[in-house]
Amino acid sequence: MSQPETNALITEYTLQGGANRLIGHLRKTGYDNDLDLHFALNSGIPLADRDGGFYFVFQTGVPAFRKYDRQGQLLFERRIEGLEVDPLLANLPTTWLRRRTSEGELPLVTPTVRAAAVDAAGRLWIAFVSPYSTSTIPTATRSGHCSCGPLA
Repeated sequence: MSQPETNALITEYTLQGGANRLIGHLRKTGYDNDLDLHFALNSGIPLADRDGGFYFVFQTGVPAFRKYDRQGQLLFERRIEGLEVDPLLANLPTTWLRRRTSEGELPLVTPTVRAAAVDAAGRLWIAFVSPYSTSTIPTATRSGHCSCGPLA
């Protein structure tokens, strides 16, 4: 589960509901003095892979993902860039509106990633809020290039 307020990207729970382990350090956002915004920019989609490891796809801010092994050790991190997502990156906000909730005022941070999944071959698929998706081959030696294409 993505619960950045634990100061980890992934919280793995036991069947009894207690936290079993924490995986992954939060990424630097430049907004460490605003914890609500810092946590929002570290929210994402945790996914199990076929080898027992994990992917973590950041759902807000600069599109990126991390790959962890079954012990929770970081194998690599990749930013997702390219002509298809350049307009998305160019329009990322640097300030956020705040909204009142029962917990106080919170920043309104819109997602850049709509969904993510790992297919049977172990490829990570990411769908952006804009009409593009990307697929990556799971290897630490890749340059980080991701091919994007329009969603059908």
